[in-house]
Amino acid sequence: MADVSKSLTEAAEARAEFDHYIRENTVAIVLNLKNIAPSFNTGYHFDSMITFNGKCLFSNADGVFEYGGNAFAGDNIDAYFVLPTTDLGVVNQKRLRSLFAGFESDGVIQAKVSVDGGTEQTYTLSPEGSANKEEGAEGYGKQDEKGRFITIKIMNVDGADFGFDTLDIIPFLLPRKPSRAALGT
Repeated sequence: MADVSKSLTEAAEARAEFDHYIRENTVAIVLNLKNIAPSFNTGYHFDSMITFNGKCLFSNADGVFEYGGNAFAGDNIDAYFVLPTTDLGVVNQKRLRSLFAGFESDGVIQAKVSVDGGTEQTYTLSPEGSANKEEGAEGYGKQDEKGRFITIKIMNVDGADFGFDTLDIIPFLLPRKPSRAALGT
């Protein structure tokens, strides 16, 4: 009988660990019906959602929660998106001279630029005028950042709510193409 009790206790502990893992590692896929763009919400701890009287409500075994603001349960909501890696249609190595972002936000956002999957530079983009208005911000590249491929990640800071409209980058093309070894041929 002691073995059965021990097995049941171990099974209950394993189930609790599994439930915790599922809560911390779940992803909700949300589809924007206007442009059929998916977004992925990590750490999604809910099993149902409804919009009622203009409020977004979520529920799980712990109760019903209203979604709103820049924090949930006291934690900031981290949001980001990653643009596809590109060589801008040019095989030459390049440096990022500057970038200009058009966005609206109630706080600061960041653009993290990665060159050839290695060197990273983070640009802090602050709204220039009053919050939640269409704004722009500019960042400037560094001389030591060069490569063929560029990847850009846009993310919020301290749970800032943001909408992103445009991203203009001005590259400086270097005169030489990368070596055959760098091209992988």
